[in-house]
Amino acid sequence: MNRNKVFTLVMLICLCLPFTYGGCSGGGSSGGDDQVYVEEPFYFEVAVENHDRLRIQAIGGSIEITGNPAADSVTIEGERRVGSDSKSDAAAYLTELEVEVTDLGTEVFVETIQPRLARGRNYEVDYRITIPENLEVFANQVGGSVFINSIDSQLSVNNVAGDVELVEIVGSTRVNVVSGQIISEVALPLDGTLELATVTGSVDSQVTLLSDGTIDVTALHGSIYLDIPQNTSATFAAGAFEGAIRLVNLVLQDQVKTPHTLTGTLGDGSGDIRLETDIGNITVTGF
Repeated sequence: MNRNKVFTLVMLICLCLPFTYGGCSGGGSSGGDDQVYVEEPFYFEVAVENHDRLRIQAIGGSIEITGNPAADSVTIEGERRVGSDSKSDAAAYLTELEVEVTDLGTEVFVETIQPRLARGRNYEVDYRITIPENLEVFANQVGGSVFINSIDSQLSVNNVAGDVELVEIVGSTRVNVVSGQIISEVALPLDGTLELATVTGSVDSQVTLLSDGTIDVTALHGSIYLDIPQNTSATFAAGAFEGAIRLVNLVLQDQVKTPHTLTGTLGDGSGDIRLETDIGNITVTGF
């Protein structure tokens, strides 16, 4: 993924996420730290038999998704929260902040719905979701953090402003962040793909390639830290316009090095690793 693709990514995330709140400004407000908050919990449960995926579209707050091998339903719980200059105003507008859960047959769809204009108020929803670990996950967030744990399936995350952390993921994974850090621990299946991209923020990822996997990481304004097994097999290409490129505990064959790039082959070259940053360092370590 090159820088032109990342700039295209920014526009796609900002313009195409079908949120009730327009643009990339997210769900936050200009309210100060002295706001008074009123919150209310919520809980939903959806039985899943022939479902393939969970899809969530959120604005503000946090998303936490955990896979459970014993689960036969999707549970969605958390808090809706409104901040304002008075408790009565926050309570009045809490009814305007909704969590909508829809069973679409093969998909459980979760959506944050909030007033189109914040008018000095702050709207937040914190989600804690438990799903069967083999469900695909598609998460879109504007202005908040995303944490996903123990998923054995395909995963896709878009976040306009906020960090994304992935732990114990087994499956092809795609994460796009405009402003925020990406931390991931991923095992790729046969011919699996890992695509991580952030415009402003660093990427710190530990990846196991089971066979012929592809890793594509771009951080326009941030460093890239990648940990891979020492026996990884892949063609390797890294570019850092303003920064250093380092390989630790890895043997790169057929190495070609320039002031800004490093290419070569790891093992038999059956997979593919591409890393790129404009402003930042690239460090790849074998474990």
